[in-house]
Amino acid sequence: MLQKVISLEKSNVKEFEYLIKRLEENKNLSFAVGNSKNRYFIYVVYDEAAEVQAVRYLHGVIADIIGIYMKFNYFYKHLRFRSINLYSAMFISAVINFENEREMMIIKRALSGMDEYALDAIFNFRINSLTRDWEELCEIANSELIESCRNDAIYELISVMLANRKNKSRSLFVVDNNNEIMITNPLKGNVIYSHNLFDDRDFNTIFALIKENPQEILFDRKFADRRFSSAVSQIFKIKLI
Repeated sequence: MLQKVISLEKSNVKEFEYLIKRLEENKNLSFAVGNSKNRYFIYVVYDEAAEVQAVRYLHGVIADIIGIYMKFNYFYKHLRFRSINLYSAMFISAVINFENEREMMIIKRALSGMDEYALDAIFNFRINSLTRDWEELCEIANSELIESCRNDAIYELISVMLANRKNKSRSLFVVDNNNEIMITNPLKGNVIYSHNLFDDRDFNTIFALIKENPQEILFDRKFADRRFSSAVSQIFKIKLI
């Protein structure tokens, strides 16, 4: 059996929850959680014969944590929005997903050959090329967009960022299932995962939609008066069915 160790600060609650959820989904991995005063240590064990698949899976999960959750925390901290509302949540979501594929490749290369993954250290010291880009983007956004408080300029930039990304889905269906929002791909029949980034459920739904970047979004008519369905219509083609 082979082992990898993942550690992160206890203040990274959402990152920890996502990590545990993803580890539980993979039946080829076993893990145990230890902790010190300020950190969690997750010991992951897998069969040597499945090393390639196990490491690829772990690197994918860790890249998600760094490239989605920690990147989100960075922009949430450095973008000077007066409040987090619909248009600011949409902008942050678009920024997180902008050039996501390229950034994930860089993060995964930084993980190569490691047996112990201290997630905060990887973020702070091993992906400096990315954080420099993020710092520059924050400076531009703060000086030219956010301080002007022009929602139309924000929507325009969101549209530009999305136009440079591939459509992961042709269409998505958004339903209210017993007061729980579900996003499904009607052609593939699968449920789209919604990351728990914002403290507002609607904002997390917006993030999931922007991440998938569909050609069209189908909303259950229960959403006719929902605030985010009208906001999403500013950048996506939507239908109420």
